[in-house]
Amino acid sequence: MLLTRQSRALQRSGDAYWKRARDTYHAPPEFYAERERALREILGPLGEIGLAIDVGCGDGRYSRVIAEYAELVQGFDISPSLISRARAAGSAGNVEFSVGTVAEIASSGMADLVTCMGVTSCIVDPVTFDQSLSLLRRLLKPSGSLLMIDTLSTGSDMHRAYRSGYVARYRARSSYERAIQCGGLEIVREMDMAMFGGGLVNRMYLLRKHASHSAQQLDAAG
Repeated sequence: MLLTRQSRALQRSGDAYWKRARDTYHAPPEFYAERERALREILGPLGEIGLAIDVGCGDGRYSRVIAEYAELVQGFDISPSLISRARAAGSAGNVEFSVGTVAEIASSGMADLVTCMGVTSCIVDPVTFDQSLSLLRRLLKPSGSLLMIDTLSTGSDMHRAYRSGYVARYRARSSYERAIQCGGLEIVREMDMAMFGGGLVNRMYLLRKHASHSAQQLDAAG
């Protein structure tokens, strides 16, 4: 495991990279087309979606897909350039784009759906990762769904850092799923999206709040 000081320094580097990012596409076009197809497959059976929040929305490609199934979509990204591109691309009147982090989203407990796709593998600091899961969960209604897509390691944790400032932590699938469960979420559906070399796999998870975890929180508060 990375030392805390080192992981936080890498996290700052990664955050700076994404704040100045103008593009999010690091894989072949068919990779993103498959993600869009899978997203539609997941969203269709969910039923009525009032508010959907897309965290790390980039240029809004998937926010616009989600808007076909939701009454209102709020897309957030830390990159002003990407948010400008999302707004310039045009969309239906039920999509809003804003610059902001997950901690700055005010819609606590209001979302029927929260999506966070290809984001948390860029959160290398373990404390920040756990906090992010908690914040994503906080946005959900009790009956809401959280959809996450991440690249994971089929073995142990793997770290990557590049001169550009891009950093990634590909968590072991077992530790990633354990963090989900410890964060009060349960896996409803999961699927492999793509296999990469070096023991990496891109996976989609549909999650819901764990009822027993919520009950334990209420007991503790009382």
